[in-house]
Amino acid sequence: MENIIFSLITFIAIYLLYFIFVISKKNKLEKFENSMYVNFLVNISKIDIKKIDMKKLAHILALSNSFILAFTVFIVEYVDKLFLKLLVGFVVILPLLYITYFIIGKILKNKGKKR
Repeated sequence: MENIIFSLITFIAIYLLYFIFVISKKNKLEKFENSMYVNFLVNISKIDIKKIDMKKLAHILALSNSFILAFTVFIVEYVDKLFLKLLVGFVVILPLLYITYFIIGKILKNKGKKR
């Protein structure tokens, strides 16, 4: 139960930090279009970024990144040794990042086709 609460706090904290420092500031939101998150999403799903509202995309990626990190923290909390925590963290975060961004790309691509 403590792990779930800690993961939820992690999720909320990461999303709020992302919201405060990126989404709510216009100059940071303009830089967001060239960020590694957006480039990774474009490379995975081959979507046209010009058709997507950047603020909406920033919210989506902030939520997904918060989920990825919170879920990784949740899994890593069950490991005792520091070296194993790092190893498990990398093993969990990389495929989760790829899968999540792939799903987001597919959803955004399908929404683009419907319009």
